[in-house]
Amino acid sequence: MRKILFTLLLAFTGLSAGAQDLEYAYDDATMTAKVTYRMKQLGDGTWERIKGGYHGDIVIPEKVSGYTVTGIGELAFDQCDDIPSVQFPNTMKTIEERAFCGCKVLKEVIIPASVDTIYNNAFDGCEALERVVFEDGENLLKLGVGSSSAESGMFSFQPIKSVYIGRPYRYPKQKDWGWYIYYDLSAFGRCNTLEEVTIGGYATEIQPCEFILTPALHTVNVNVSLNAVGDKAFHHCEKLQIINLPEGVVTIGNRAFEFCKAIKNIDFPSTLQLIDEYAFASCESLESLTIPASVSSLGLASFAACTSVKEVTLEDGPNELVLPYGSEGGSNGFFTNMPLEKAYIGRPYSHPETGWAGYRTGAFTRCAKLKEVRFGNYVTKVLTGDFMELHELQTVDFPSSLESIGDFGFTACEKLNAITCPATTPPACGNYVFSDTDKQTCKLYVLGESIESYKEANVWKEFFNIEVGIHRLTTDAMFKDGNFYDLLGRKMNSQTIGKGLYINNGKKMIVR
Repeated sequence: MRKILFTLLLAFTGLSAGAQDLEYAYDDATMTAKVTYRMKQLGDGTWERIKGGYHGDIVIPEKVSGYTVTGIGELAFDQCDDIPSVQFPNTMKTIEERAFCGCKVLKEVIIPASVDTIYNNAFDGCEALERVVFEDGENLLKLGVGSSSAESGMFSFQPIKSVYIGRPYRYPKQKDWGWYIYYDLSAFGRCNTLEEVTIGGYATEIQPCEFILTPALHTVNVNVSLNAVGDKAFHHCEKLQIINLPEGVVTIGNRAFEFCKAIKNIDFPSTLQLIDEYAFASCESLESLTIPASVSSLGLASFAACTSVKEVTLEDGPNELVLPYGSEGGSNGFFTNMPLEKAYIGRPYSHPETGWAGYRTGAFTRCAKLKEVRFGNYVTKVLTGDFMELHELQTVDFPSSLESIGDFGFTACEKLNAITCPATTPPACGNYVFSDTDKQTCKLYVLGESIESYKEANVWKEFFNIEVGIHRLTTDAMFKDGNFYDLLGRKMNSQTIGKGLYINNGKKMIVR
């Protein structure tokens, strides 16, 4: 009698048993089926779901009884605490809410590229889950909100160690809960054991807050298809040491790597255009900083509290870089709080000019340890107050393209002892450009043909030691010893030398 009643119920509800003793719900209109939970009949004739009704390794077929298997139904494997593995078919489209909730021994989840939707809480309570893979594919994967708690994501708090994301994906829009919206729209945020992430295949963007607060994460491998790193994507990943950003990345979002205290070096791609606000703030181990010529603007405090950066390079390029205010309402420059010792400025840049005479936002103002400043040949002017109060500055190498230096340009640089200026015409100088510099001991090196012009030019004529320290060469010049270097100390090939300022045998030489 019970068997007859069960058969009648299956027929009534559209459920039926199939391969590997799985239960299915069938849709005759689409000839599709989805795996569902098992049921049992109670003594009073009613039916209820069997929690933990499946056991062992699960292999879900592509077809059952002529129907294509396209989904895992709600609660299908709920509390099945004896399922070590699940193999999905390439026909799978959806994984519904709490489908694998409480599968306590499930160690790996490989989501086929055919899956287009994973619903809320699908893998909650998978206490042994160590690896998650979204297989390579071009179609968009839609991920539901993580859980009923606004502080967790789809895989949050699981013991995951590695993640592979090989396809584009998105989260649904929802009501803004303030700060918590970030956690709720993050599949892997707060995965405390996550160590390694690979972004591969067709993934084009790392979603906002995707790996926020993953304290064990130390390595991120990224493929060439990526074009954006979202806001707070790696916020507070304090052990993250290696991040390779490939060619093609255009934007790095707000606070994307803030508090990533273990990152020492970053190679930015030549395609990068925007580094947003606080993107690398408090990256305390970052030792050097090279901004590609492709970057058009840096966000407010994008490198604030990077307390180990000793060298900054703004790569050569004709396009202007827009720098924001520094700290304390603009009273400090953009690089002020870095322990810089060397700076190379290879491109023109601008910044807000506020405060007294505009100098208070000078990009390098008050860099207490800066000793050496060099400019590339795309720079035509030094902005007002940009290098003010550099009390350890010793050498400055201007470019041949320099036309002017703004007011207070190098004011309060008491230790400045050598200036190289290969510009044929002495650059125009504003007020107090080299005030506090000892012009009797500081040497000014110029081209031999320009020495008389500098001796007569305003401000420059105040230097007691104006010497010929630069030799002009032609572009087909060959050096006898073959060893010469650019101003960054890089050895050059004499066969392909271009225009610029170089070092050979201890002498500075300009090539035109």
